[in-house]
Amino acid sequence: MLTPGDTGMLPVRGAWVTLHRIGQDSAGPVDSVRTGAHGEYEIRYRAAADDSAAWTVSTTFAGIAHFSSTFGEPDVAGDPAEIVVFDTTSAGGELHVRGRHLVVHAARAGEPRRVMEVFELENDGPKTLLARDGVVPVWRTSLPTQARGVTVDEGAFPAGTVRIERGELSLVAPITPGLRQLAIRYELPASAFPLERRLAESTEFLEVLVEDPLARVTAPGLDEVERATSEGHELRRFLARQLAANAVVRVEVPTVARARRGPVIAVLVGGTVLVLAAAFVLALRRPRDAGDPPALVGSRAST
Repeated sequence: MLTPGDTGMLPVRGAWVTLHRIGQDSAGPVDSVRTGAHGEYEIRYRAAADDSAAWTVSTTFAGIAHFSSTFGEPDVAGDPAEIVVFDTTSAGGELHVRGRHLVVHAARAGEPRRVMEVFELENDGPKTLLARDGVVPVWRTSLPTQARGVTVDEGAFPAGTVRIERGELSLVAPITPGLRQLAIRYELPASAFPLERRLAESTEFLEVLVEDPLARVTAPGLDEVERATSEGHELRRFLARQLAANAVVRVEVPTVARARRGPVIAVLVGGTVLVLAAAFVLALRRPRDAGDPPALVGSRAST
């Protein structure tokens, strides 16, 4: 077990380390030991040869739980079993938005559009950031006024640490040094477009994905790049880098008209009336991989 020091990583001695089993049949702590003088520890356990469970080790430091990466091998040493812990602070630290992603789906007539926003949040300091007095958020962002059904991807942060109220999302989870990803999903009616999202602070890169081929996307320095493909559907992709605070990204989408009946032609054929009508349908598909930069999928997050 290690913790950052002024001149490098320092060992943490005498801390409890617990081995956890994560399986479909059962899950929970297995055994615990204390770390030695050099932060080392050894836990011996017995697992069946056909055991498909994953394993991880954890410790609590400065009131915050820290975990190693998960592993499945019978003998693990070095980086996979290493736990890095950090002191905490509720003042003087700051969480930065390193990257921001906006995905706007197509919609059928009369239905809301599904929207996803992904924030790459970076704590570049040496300490875990805590909400001051457990109330003042470590980070917050506004939501579109007409956003409905706002949800946050499960598993990214502990339950109750992401709050949504009065048009704002606030984060009170402890944030360890490194990069974390926060994904927000919501729906917007047609009246919410053109959609404008203002960047509250400078951002290293912005990515916008739109499903509508006729959508118009604008932002400072924004360029359209090679399209992404998901489940057979092409997504237009836009990138911008080094955006200043208060920059605005604007997404205009085409109006989706309701299908209308054309002239009704009554033809008497054996007493049957044939009514001819036309319908136009747009398919909704959820995009997956956003390509370069690979932040939507496969980003590393400190835990």
